Amino acid sequence: MSEHPSSPPKGIRSWMRLWVDQIKLLLDSLEIKRTHLVGNSLGGAIALHLLAEAPERIDRVVLMGPAGAPFRLTRELDRIWGFYEDPSKEAMAQMIRWFAYDESFIEDQLDNISKMRFEAAMNPAVRRSYEAMFPQPRQQIVDDLVLPSATLRRIQQQVLLVHGLNDPIVPVETSYYLAQHLPRVKMMIYGQCSHWTQVEHRDSFHSLLLSFFKDKI
Repeated sequence: MSEHPSSPPKGIRSWMRLWVDQIKLLLDSLEIKRTHLVGNSLGGAIALHLLAEAPERIDRVVLMGPAGAPFRLTRELDRIWGFYEDPSKEAMAQMIRWFAYDESFIEDQLDNISKMRFEAAMNPAVRRSYEAMFPQPRQQIVDDLVLPSATLRRIQQQVLLVHGLNDPIVPVETSYYLAQHLPRVKMMIYGQCSHWTQVEHRDSFHSLLLSFFKDKI
């Protein structure tokens, strides 16, 4: 189990270096030469950076509501990344609501999810790392995650983009941008869906991924 660094790096570029190196070391440790990859949100940006740096290690890729493309920082994402400016259980609950287009299907779980995540967030090591990842100005974080279009065009892996049409956190325009620059891409946009495509459309999402990895779409 990885630990939080006692002296965390500052800014998302330094963290990206750590994350990409960690994934490559994990693949080495597990003796996995090549694998499929699924990246969600910030994980989508990490997947893209890994693809650009170590394409020989990656086969097919699914990106869900991915960062890594240019967009204007949304108010919702700014609040999420700036959670510790005014941390509270109520703020945590509000943020979780943003992840679902229709919050009714998580309504009975909202208190438990909020409590669990708030308690985890109040861990001093977690807070130390999180604040080091997402300092002001946070638009700079969005910009620093973007890969140049020339780099995206060189990615030859097949990529499936999955996005909620009504995502208020990472807007659907990021997937449209990536679809224009990645040479081998397919895209699925779910209507009446926010940032949790894998939760809000669970069965469809699972079937989509299995079909993609088995080369049936």
